[in-house]
Amino acid sequence: MTKTSLHNYPKNFIINQAVQTGSLLQLETRREQLTELMSTYTVEQIERRQKSPWTLVQIIGAPIQLLFFFISAGFVIYTIDTNGLLKDITNLMVIIKVAIMYFMCITGMLWEKDVFDHYYFAPEFFWEDAITGVVMITHTLFIVGLVLNVPDDAWKTLILVAYASYLINAGQYFWKFWKNRLKLREQKQAKAAAANEDLVAR
Repeated sequence: MTKTSLHNYPKNFIINQAVQTGSLLQLETRREQLTELMSTYTVEQIERRQKSPWTLVQIIGAPIQLLFFFISAGFVIYTIDTNGLLKDITNLMVIIKVAIMYFMCITGMLWEKDVFDHYYFAPEFFWEDAITGVVMITHTLFIVGLVLNVPDDAWKTLILVAYASYLINAGQYFWKFWKNRLKLREQKQAKAAAANEDLVAR
């Protein structure tokens, strides 16, 4: 992942972004928001990210996808625990979840192309993309299992493997987010320490 110092951040770019929000009074807030993005993206990638129409789609779609994961997971747990009760509704919820996943995966590839110039396996998201591929395969196999009307034991195995892979993938993204937050905190602390040293030197 490319690291870019805040000192190298184009001032005109920051100012233009602040102006676009409607007021120069928001300049400092906007600077902090862009600094957070800097822990993951280069300056050029930030510009691409903000211009991409798929950024908003991903921002809105991600929590919706997560919501359907929890809802469908509740139905899955209930159906397994009760030996098949509400199985048809559970299958429907999982199908909806898979449809949302396909939508997010396809639009995510378009977003990745806009920002990193790769439809898949951009270096910044290589391992996340790799596990996402596993997630899509396991969920697709579950849908195939439904079409083939597999026995209950096979149904349980397919759904549990699919949901386990999804949890691993979600954990990857949360871990990446947490690491970026820690990196940002370290950058702020280093900046504050440098400022204090400068004051002492004066």
